[in-house]
Amino acid sequence: MRKVVAIAAGALATTPLLAIAAPAAQAQGAQLNFVHAMTYDFPTEPFPLTLCVDDVVIDSDVVVGEVISIDVDAGTRNVEVFQGAVADCAAAPFQQLDTPVGAAEDVTVVGFWGETQGLTSFVNDTACVQPGEARFSAFQAGDVSLANTTDVATGPAMTANLATLFTDLGSAEIATADITAEALDVLFVVPGADPNVGPYYGEVAGLDVTAGQAVVVFLAGGNDGESGAFSISTTLPECPPSTTTTAAPTTTTAAAAVVTPAFTG
Repeated sequence: MRKVVAIAAGALATTPLLAIAAPAAQAQGAQLNFVHAMTYDFPTEPFPLTLCVDDVVIDSDVVVGEVISIDVDAGTRNVEVFQGAVADCAAAPFQQLDTPVGAAEDVTVVGFWGETQGLTSFVNDTACVQPGEARFSAFQAGDVSLANTTDVATGPAMTANLATLFTDLGSAEIATADITAEALDVLFVVPGADPNVGPYYGEVAGLDVTAGQAVVVFLAGGNDGESGAFSISTTLPECPPSTTTTAAPTTTTAAAAVVTPAFTG
C-alpha cells in the first residue's frame, strides 16, 4: 500500500493513491519517499510506526510494506520514526536520519532491520529506460544470517529457470540493473546456493515487471522470526529510439544513521 502526503507552506494534505506516483518532482521541489521494511518477523509483525518529517507528523500508522510519498522543498530533511502512534514529534525518536534532497530529486528513505535497526537513504534513478525494458532493484532490509548477505535471482515466472542477478547484497544495500520487461519470479537466495534449489530467504512470485517501470523488491524480517519479500513500483519515461545506453548493475550502500533502539525484539 502506498500513501501520498503533500507538504506546502507548512500545511498538510493527504490523498489516497490509486497507482504508484510517478517519480517526476516539481521544478523547484522534490519528492521524498519512506519505505517501511523494518521488522523482525515478516509478514507476521507489521511493526507500526509514526513518521515525522521536519517535526511534522506525516502518518501515525505506517506498517511494514507501506510507502509514504511526500512533496518537499529541496534541502536537508529530518526524517524520524516512532514506535506506535504518537501525537507529535517531540519525544526521542526510535530512529532518525537527516537526508539531503536536491532540487527535483526523488529520494527514498528505508527503515531496515539488520544487526541494528536504522534508516538509510538513496537517490532514485529516474532516467529513461529503453523501450521494452524496466529498471529492477533489490534492497536488503532484513537480518537473515550472521553475515547478513544474500544473492538475488530472477527468472521468467513459473519456469523454474532462475539465474543469479546480484551477489552478496549486504545489509541496507541496493543493487540495480535495467532488464527486459516480463513477469518474473524474484528470490533472495543464500549466497552461493543454486538459485533453482535454494535455500531461500524470501521471494516475490509472478511479479509483473512491465516496460517503463522502476521496480524495487525488498527483503525484510528474519531477526527473531520469518523473512520474506515485497515489492513497489513506479513509472519511468521511455528513452527516445536514438538512446542506446543501458545501465550496468550497481550496488550501493547509503550512509545510514543508526539510533540505539528502544525496542529489543
